[in-house]
Amino acid sequence: MNTIEMNNDHRYDVDLSLAGVKVDDNNLFSTKEKSSVDALNKVLSTTVELKSNDNAIYNLFIEFNCTKRDGITYPSGIATTEAQIWRINVGELVFEFPTHFLKWVHLNRVALEIKESPIVNVTDLQVTGMLVPASDILNLYHQYKKSEDYRKYRIKNLNLWK
Repeated sequence: MNTIEMNNDHRYDVDLSLAGVKVDDNNLFSTKEKSSVDALNKVLSTTVELKSNDNAIYNLFIEFNCTKRDGITYPSGIATTEAQIWRINVGELVFEFPTHFLKWVHLNRVALEIKESPIVNVTDLQVTGMLVPASDILNLYHQYKKSEDYRKYRIKNLNLWK
């Protein structure tokens, strides 16, 4: 089995394209199911940010800055990632989002009335992020797809995330 190493330059966590794998549906799936195969192949050919919200029940925590021991706050998480996919594990559930969508939520968090929350992680750094209600995520995505920002993103990236 091939192993992909985690990236350590803070641009993304893992580049799945390095695995060199693709799902071949062998024409076994219906047209509707084929879109799921296509989506999986997109994930298998891109960069991913991996996060875990083990204690989350109702909200997804999306980090956007970090205060280090020197007291200076730096952009981090969704504000700096170059990953194309943001994957969050919540217990046994897995959420995957196009990163451009969560960047839009971050940039519009005040207008969208998304709460911010500081937390302290295991390395004693204060991390601030958005608490995005899991029950609101589909509605937020619908708002994003109707936005001018989404239209601009699509024009710039015609071959990504149709």
